[in-house]
Amino acid sequence: DFNYLPFFLGMVENVRSLHRGEVHFHLLALDEKVDGVIRERFPAERIHLYHFSDLWSQAQLPKIMERSVGERAYSSKPKLLLKVLESVEGPVFYCDSDVYFWERPKDLMRALGDSPVLLFPHWNDEFMEVRADGLFNAGMVGVNVKGKAFLQWWGERCGERCDVAATRGDQGYLDYAPVLFKEVQIYQGRDHNVAR
Repeated sequence: DFNYLPFFLGMVENVRSLHRGEVHFHLLALDEKVDGVIRERFPAERIHLYHFSDLWSQAQLPKIMERSVGERAYSSKPKLLLKVLESVEGPVFYCDSDVYFWERPKDLMRALGDSPVLLFPHWNDEFMEVRADGLFNAGMVGVNVKGKAFLQWWGERCGERCDVAATRGDQGYLDYAPVLFKEVQIYQGRDHNVAR
């Protein structure tokens, strides 16, 4: 939403400073103010805007809109990834807007390789924080077109229920992904997506 827009603007600058090639950003705008700022600030950029109505059916939308803004955003991550995959038909990384890259994000594409899904564990100095947040961080997820079945499953779970509790939020469902989907890969390096 508009309150978090500075994080996204910082991410655009951060990624541009590390990667000189073409980058496409796909942003879920949670309120109308976001549209105006993005279109004014980046008129010719490759920033694609989506709204809840682009991701959810007319039947699903009322239930999603009853949720808090944060829960709407958490619920919509898998739907956003599916929508973006439909338009680019290539590997996509979802990143929360508060992610900061110290290295080129292009290296993550190599890590994804041919894997349909790449999940990132919560790397943290406090091991027990995993129990509070879930084993995997939904703030960074890599997928390609072969990962659509996983995204559909995750999207259905988040559509049914998605709140801030670790066991019922977008991250809690990810704990089951490697068990239910053999194609899910787990990033083993400790050099991306670290800290809370």
